[in-house]
Amino acid sequence: MRTSLRPAFVLASMLAGLAPAADASIIFEARPGFVQPDENLLFHGDGVFPGPGSTVQGATNQTDTIFNLVGMESLVTPSNGQARVEDESETGFTYLLIDALDPNVFYGELEANLNAEANGIANIRVIDDSGAVFTFAFNVNGAGQNFFGLSAIDGQLIDTVQITTAGVELHDVRQIRLGGITDGDGPPDEDVPEPTSLLLLGCALGVTGFIARRRR
Repeated sequence: MRTSLRPAFVLASMLAGLAPAADASIIFEARPGFVQPDENLLFHGDGVFPGPGSTVQGATNQTDTIFNLVGMESLVTPSNGQARVEDESETGFTYLLIDALDPNVFYGELEANLNAEANGIANIRVIDDSGAVFTFAFNVNGAGQNFFGLSAIDGQLIDTVQITTAGVELHDVRQIRLGGITDGDGPPDEDVPEPTSLLLLGCALGVTGFIARRRR
């Protein structure tokens, strides 16, 4: 009995080593340059809707991935100057949702700059690819340059980002950049097993065969 239990324990340990990391998370920092996303979100081009409307669209400049930007007011994306989203009435807004048009698209990084009318609090709510919710809050300055960055680590991916403000209106959200965009199959190259994982899996299968032979 003791001999057969030992290989079973070894097998369980090997399979546990193949499990996803338990400390996957979303990291937030309110400063420029915290992340270095490789794509800019552009609002005027083929296949996107620049507004006005409660939902406007932008496309990334490399992978041409379309994102919806949803507000509670009518939004527009001015064609002159810096790429940004603002409300059509120019009275300010307090809510913006950033979500890929394709529900199977996720990404690893996001950076944006909030242009606020006055000092106040911005709340960032992130939903990851497994449905977990992360919330962050930071002080925004009415002088502008309120950058924040999000980074998904240890296999995590970002699904949607919701921006809300308390006690302050936003003139616009600008300089939206995204990185690590994937089509839902996980991060790049995740579907290709690493050599160490292959070795562990091979050993685990060998132990399984050993246990089967011992029982005959």
